[in-house]
Amino acid sequence: MREELLQILEASPWHHHVEDDGEIRIAFVSEEAAWEGRVWLEEELGYLVFYGVCPVYASETRRARVSEICTRINCGLPAGCFELNFDSGECRVRTGLNLGEAEFDPLQIETALETNFALMSQYLPAILQAIYTEFPLTEILEAIENPEEGEEEGEA
Repeated sequence: MREELLQILEASPWHHHVEDDGEIRIAFVSEEAAWEGRVWLEEELGYLVFYGVCPVYASETRRARVSEICTRINCGLPAGCFELNFDSGECRVRTGLNLGEAEFDPLQIETALETNFALMSQYLPAILQAIYTEFPLTEILEAIENPEEGEEEGEA
């Protein structure tokens, strides 16, 4: 599975490299930001997990706020999950597969990778606003999830 995963990454638009310890890192870049991706692969169990890591760690005083925005984001997600490490302040999005004994399917892996990128692309601005501002979280998410409505209101 590892070799197939590396082939998929070679064909993707994102730069990646393999660390000395074997961990695979991905350099995600969107129109608005850049962040690190990490891959956790447990071949014996058939687990493959992608993490998109927010480039800014939340300080201790901001972690409750970041946790709340992660929970609010997760409530509407059909796939993927935002999580916060309360000890370090690391916020990340997780997508993955449990392939078990199933046959390897490159399309499933590409979908999990692309979903991870799309989720962090969409919600990273909200997470950063939760870290750096005092704007109400519901308003932050409304602007991210329904940008057309905010533009229409602003035009009036």
